[in-house]
Amino acid sequence: MGAACTKRGREEAAFLKAARDGDCGVVQQAILRHVDWGYRAQTWNGQTVFHLAARYGRLDVLETVVEAVRFNPAGPDKWRKLLRMGHSTDAILRSYASLQDARCQTPLHIACIYGNADVAEALLKLGATPWSWDELGGRTPLHYAASMGHVDCVRIVLARNTPAPTGDALRRPNTARTRRVAACGSSEMKGWTAKGWE
Repeated sequence: MGAACTKRGREEAAFLKAARDGDCGVVQQAILRHVDWGYRAQTWNGQTVFHLAARYGRLDVLETVVEAVRFNPAGPDKWRKLLRMGHSTDAILRSYASLQDARCQTPLHIACIYGNADVAEALLKLGATPWSWDELGGRTPLHYAASMGHVDCVRIVLARNTPAPTGDALRRPNTARTRRVAACGSSEMKGWTAKGWE
């Protein structure tokens, strides 16, 4: 809550506003100074610059961030922050493209919800997976594209021909919310039988 009151919080808010408004110059300068803002700068609901580009159809902002990360002259100390995201720029960008917001929605989910097919295609080229589930019923980006009637997004996701996960990877992601429900459910379900509560 108090983060927006700090200088860094105000700078991050200005960066996110620039991404939403399509001000590529401000976005580029911010990423060049703070390469980790691709994942650290977030809105109140956990959306990153990639989510905002997907929502508002800002392909230019997405391309600006990708270019700034790929050709960033930042020193090793700044890049050290990104090692958990990957050890190459392609791995880092793939991680950025797959980050989840508070509802476990990736930028690809958002692009498919709003019908921004060009952004969806760019995200898939970066390595975003079309098989990630959100917390709102376990929907994938393809579910949203189809249910919203965004035919171009459906075609782009299907044309990518990414194989579906198998085995353990097929399970829904285990988040704090699902762990809490599972913990509560296990003790509450002890009296449950096929005929109902005993």
